[in-house]
Amino acid sequence: MINYSIKILINIILLVFFIVLSGCTCSKDYDAKIIDLDKVKKADYFLSDIADEVSYISLDEKCFFKYISTLKIYNNYIIIRSGNRILFYNRKGAFLNEIGKKGPGPGEFSNYMSDFVYDSVSNSIYVLDAKNNKIIVYSLKGNFIKDIPIKKNRFDRIEILNEKIYLFEWLAHGNATYDWLILDMNGDSISAKLNTIPTFKSGKSFSAQPYIYGNNIYDFDRFNDTIYKIDKNGYYDTEYIIKHSKSIRSREKHYQNDSYYRLRKMFETLNYVFLTYGIPGSYEETLLNKATGEYSIYYKTDLYLNPLPEYQFNDIDGGKWDVMRNHCIDDSGEYLCITHSVLTLKEYIKSDAFKKARVKQQINKKNYKKFVEGLKEDSNPVIMLVKLKK
Repeated sequence: MINYSIKILINIILLVFFIVLSGCTCSKDYDAKIIDLDKVKKADYFLSDIADEVSYISLDEKCFFKYISTLKIYNNYIIIRSGNRILFYNRKGAFLNEIGKKGPGPGEFSNYMSDFVYDSVSNSIYVLDAKNNKIIVYSLKGNFIKDIPIKKNRFDRIEILNEKIYLFEWLAHGNATYDWLILDMNGDSISAKLNTIPTFKSGKSFSAQPYIYGNNIYDFDRFNDTIYKIDKNGYYDTEYIIKHSKSIRSREKHYQNDSYYRLRKMFETLNYVFLTYGIPGSYEETLLNKATGEYSIYYKTDLYLNPLPEYQFNDIDGGKWDVMRNHCIDDSGEYLCITHSVLTLKEYIKSDAFKKARVKQQINKKNYKKFVEGLKEDSNPVIMLVKLKK
C-alpha cells in the first residue's frame, strides 16, 4: 500500500514537472550580440546612401489636432493618438473617423489610455486602458465591439503578433509586477516575464519601448542595458547587450541626475539597427550596419533638441530631420517615420541650415520648400516617410 502511494506521488510530481516545463518561457542559452556605443563615429555617409526617397503626408483637416503623441502606420492606415483621442486616416492622409472617446461608459476610455494597436486578422483596433484594467476593441469605423478585462497593473504598451496580445508594464521607481504579459485573443494569460529590478528611491520612471521585427517582439530593459527577443512561442533570449562608458552602473545615481546614457528608442530594419539615446548635453541617433558591424552617429542635438549643424544628414531634399518616431513595414517597403509641426517647418526653410543644406538634386529642395510654403500655419502636423533601400 505504501509502495503504491509512493508511486502515485512520484507520478504526480513528474506530471507537475512536465506541465511547468512545457509552460516555461525562461531564457534559453544564447550568445547575445554586443552593441558598443563607445565605438560610434560621425557618419561618413548621407541619407541617400541608405534611402531611396522622402515623402510627406499632410493630414486631412476635417479633424484638427495640435500634436502627435503616438504614430503607427500600417499597409492601408495611419493611426494617431493625440492626447486622449485616437484618429484614423488612410495612407494618403484622408481622415476616416475617430476611434472611441474619453468617458466612464462602456466602450469609452479614461485619461490614462496609453496605447493602441491595429490587428490585421480581425481588422479591428485594440486600445489599452490600464486605469480601468481593460483592453477595448473597436471596429475600423470606431464602433465598440467588446472589452477584454486585464490584470490591475501599470501596463502602458500593447502589441499584437501571431494572434497573441503582448502587454508591457511601465516601470515606476522599480515597482512593476511584469516586464511583459502574453495573452490569447480572449485575454487569458499564456505566459509572462516577471520584473526582477528592485525598488529604487529616485523619482525617475520610464515606459516600455517594445518593437516588432520579423516574427518576434523585442523589449529593452533600460536598467540592465539588455534587449530581449520574444519568439512566437513566448520564449525569450537576450538578443543585445548595450555597452557605453556612461552606462547605468548605479540605479540610484542614474535616476537622481541625467549624467548617464539613457536609451530612448530602438528598432531594427532589414539592414540596420537604429538607436536613439540621451547622453549628458545631447541626444544622438546611431545606426548599426548589420553587414559591416560599424556604428555611425548620423544625427545629434543639443540638450534642447536643436540639431547640430555639422549633422546635416538629409541630402535627398534638404528637409528638416528630427528624432524618429518609429519604423514601419508594408507591402511597398521599409520606412522611417518622423513628424513635424508646420510652424517648425516654416521656420526651418528660412534658416541658414536649410539654405546651406547639400542635396543631390536641387529640384527636390525647391519642391520641398514649395510644399512647406503651401501649408497653412494652423495645419495638422506633417508626417515624413523615408523609404529605405532594399
